[in-house]
Amino acid sequence: MNIIDYTTAGGKNMTMDYIDDLPKKERAKAYRIRQVIAKDGILALEILETRQLKGKLWEINSTATE
Repeated sequence: MNIIDYTTAGGKNMTMDYIDDLPKKERAKAYRIRQVIAKDGILALEILETRQLKGKLWEINSTATE
């Protein structure tokens, strides 16, 4: 599955900038979550603890990946 990050009009990837600024442990969780979503697509919603917020916007509970 393709993951579409928020990018500014100038091309700055705000999502990856945010993740890269996280502490090491949290950054590793974020990369792991992205890896699971990219690999398993919609099935990742069954693997990860998630909830749909609105439309295509989902929340992922990072404690579920520990």
